[in-house]
Amino acid sequence: MSPTNFFKLQDKNDTTFVNKNFPDESKFYYNTLEDAINNVSDKGTVYVENGIFDEQLVISKPLKLVGNNKSIVDLSGKSGETIAIKINSSNVEIMNLTFKDCYIAIQAGTNDYSSSNILRNISLSNNTISSCSIGLELYNSQNVTITNNKFSNFSKNSIYIPDAIDLINCSDYSIGSNYINGKVPLDMIACGIYLERCGHPDIYCNEFNNCRHSVCYRNMEDILNIDELNSYFNKFSNILDPICNEESCQ
Repeated sequence: MSPTNFFKLQDKNDTTFVNKNFPDESKFYYNTLEDAINNVSDKGTVYVENGIFDEQLVISKPLKLVGNNKSIVDLSGKSGETIAIKINSSNVEIMNLTFKDCYIAIQAGTNDYSSSNILRNISLSNNTISSCSIGLELYNSQNVTITNNKFSNFSKNSIYIPDAIDLINCSDYSIGSNYINGKVPLDMIACGIYLERCGHPDIYCNEFNNCRHSVCYRNMEDILNIDELNSYFNKFSNILDPICNEESCQ
């Protein structure tokens, strides 16, 4: 669909579009992700076309951010512990984006157990994340859905354990049909999924490859066993220890 056709779809900014190479001939079309997010209305949708973006974003309102599987956020030119997208709002959906060379691709919530600010209804699907230390990191969140994402090439660029998915103090969550390929030596600590204060998990139909641990948990309420993972149609290849307690993840 051409940009001209896009303009005909909307007469309000409940939808915005991003194209780095297209001039701003419409108030709904923007050259940067940040401008499109800032100008979309609450509960609106931002569509991202082909392009490579080196932006670090903060989402502070409910919205959908939708790529086309050729929309790439690449922070390889940035230094430090970079976070591509920080979510500070409930009711956020991110899909069909590619993230490369970030410290954290997507982070939601605050690392504060006493915080009363609980995020709700976070959906992360069909994203591709590579060469990041942590793919998805969520704190204090409820009703979380993480499905059909691809993770590869964990990188240890900090003192922290490289993980595909970290959930801390979360509830009512499901992690399904993700492909996690660590591609790291098995003597290097790396987890597919890390759980802390999350209760019993709903983890199904995921494929774990080349990770030291598939699932690492910290608290007893997070505990599950290999029979449960197998019964939920998860698959494992070149995994040293599918399930481990954090204290034994060495």
